[in-house]
Amino acid sequence: MNAVHPSDAGPLVGLQISLSRTVWRIGPAWSVLGGALVAGAPILSADALLRFAAAAVLADLAWGVLRRTIPAQPVAGLVTGPVIPSLPFAQADSPLSRLLGNLASWQGRSLDETRRVLQELAIGLAFTILLSLLLPQPALIVSAAAVAVMAASWAWVRRGQQPTLCLALLDVGWPWLLGAVLAWGGTLAIWPVSLLGAGFTLLQWGDYRWWLSAGRRPGGVWVGMAAVLGALIVLRRPWALGLVAGLFLPAAAYLLRARLEGFSAGAWRARTLPWWWAALLLAALLTQ
Repeated sequence: MNAVHPSDAGPLVGLQISLSRTVWRIGPAWSVLGGALVAGAPILSADALLRFAAAAVLADLAWGVLRRTIPAQPVAGLVTGPVIPSLPFAQADSPLSRLLGNLASWQGRSLDETRRVLQELAIGLAFTILLSLLLPQPALIVSAAAVAVMAASWAWVRRGQQPTLCLALLDVGWPWLLGAVLAWGGTLAIWPVSLLGAGFTLLQWGDYRWWLSAGRRPGGVWVGMAAVLGALIVLRRPWALGLVAGLFLPAAAYLLRARLEGFSAGAWRARTLPWWWAALLLAALLTQ
């Protein structure tokens, strides 16, 4: 009697969920919360909590599955050599084989990696559509914009560049708008949502530029922090301005010390990320 392999029984789809190593940092789920707070969306009732949970899972988990399909390193040029996928009912010269081979070459990945990417794309898109349908109608538009940004990220990497702005939009910009969508049907504060969301998106963009350049391009971080403080000035939130500026001071000090003393990018970010996370939540709470 043949033994049944675990992969041949049980659920059809396997999904592994684990917490990030650094939870106290700006990320999609926290950005959803920030956008919801600024927009004045209700989050304390049972129904509101369920909608918020669906939005957080959509931005962090479903979009995260799609985001993992973006190549980690810039790819330039095609992969050379014959590509013969071993698929059922697919000959080496069949249209399906040629399509899969071209896709693998375009991404600079192996065929096994390409098959995994296609599976993750299918799962991520399915989760994105299903979760978006549980939220107010504009959530579908925001999800479509997020998918478009991910497609643009592929093209950016293909040109041999890091899609830092696209990643910042996926971390902050679109999740922030998704959180604001939870206030749909009520009084939606478009101006504060847009200004503050844009400021923290720029801050995330500056962080990625600094990190990926190994500390050689810190200018974007200064621009991002200035954009957040400028948004609070325009919105006339003096308490939020003072407290967020106080939270930015340790980050600014670490930035200057990294410049002068040569801190590694990893050590610098580990010290700074919690301060930016706290600034995002505090600014959102005081800008309602």
